[in-house]
Amino acid sequence: MSAPSPRDTGRRFRSGSPVRRRPVTVFLLLALGLGWAAEAGSYLFSTLVYGALVLHLWEETAWGGFLQSRLTARHGLLVAALLTGLPFAGVHLPLYLAEGWSGETARDIVLLFLLVPVYRYLLGMHLLDTGGSVLAIGIQHASWNAAGSLGSVEGEWQVMVAVVLLTLLVALERHVRGRDARPLGRDAERRAAAEWTGPRRSAPGTADDGRG
Repeated sequence: MSAPSPRDTGRRFRSGSPVRRRPVTVFLLLALGLGWAAEAGSYLFSTLVYGALVLHLWEETAWGGFLQSRLTARHGLLVAALLTGLPFAGVHLPLYLAEGWSGETARDIVLLFLLVPVYRYLLGMHLLDTGGSVLAIGIQHASWNAAGSLGSVEGEWQVMVAVVLLTLLVALERHVRGRDARPLGRDAERRAAAEWTGPRRSAPGTADDGRG
């Protein structure tokens, strides 16, 4: 009995091996795909349904729609973000103090007060570019919280870095591409915010002047 030639052995190996590996490969791809699909579905639900509509739309009605919008109309975007950020960070302190005081707690509180003005500046840009849309900043707020809950995100530093980078990119894009279409500069920001925070004017012929 003659030994099989190297060519025959290679042909058998190449023809049989992929068939044996294919079920395992398909299973791994399906498991990975289903895992990412579940993660994405959870993120979208937390952002667009539970987060935005149940929680943060109403939260940002107060913080963004009322307080920050009126501060922007008076002081401009930057000062409004700073002034809104202080009480916004303050009301979140119990979440950091719930487990007691430690060096890590102190570090997290310092990072909170440093990051929140940046985040309020990002939301303030959204307010200016959408004409005061509370829904837009409610979704943005919900997406931040939902991102911190993703299984692939370890710790909050990734979310913090993402917020800073996103803020810088949005600010750069506004100044490079939006000079003619978006309110830029303190005076323009104040005028834009005053348009959606001031009293609404009735259309001509519809004002109620008290005459019968």
